Amino acid sequence: KAKKGNVWGGISHYPIQIDATPPREFKIQIERVGRVTGARFFAYFSTDDLLSGISYYEVSTVDMSDPQTTANPFFTEATSPYRIPFEAAGKYAILVRAYDNAGNFIESKSVLSIVSPFISYTEKGIRKKN
Repeated sequence: KAKKGNVWGGISHYPIQIDATPPREFKIQIERVGRVTGARFFAYFSTDDLLSGISYYEVSTVDMSDPQTTANPFFTEATSPYRIPFEAAGKYAILVRAYDNAGNFIESKSVLSIVSPFISYTEKGIRKKN
């Protein structure tokens, strides 16, 4: 009720739904596309939220050999499939956050290890590892 000019108004009813539950847990699937040389990696992810629905995803790719990026990952909005920007040998963490329409989120992590190929091609010919 509201009072205006010493007169009380009518009663109004409004439904209020509160969603304090994050989206469901999910796994990140990483797939390699291409041959040994020139291979590209893609991350696939999806989840749902029973109360308010999924709003968007954020992804961070972290070079695990760099302590600064490991401690402070930078997230950008992305969709699945997400092309992982790393192709060089190394160990990388792929972090995905799923946000629901109420602002709750859940984070999933996957680790990608890229190893040097045993045989590589150079301008001078074929090179064998070690």
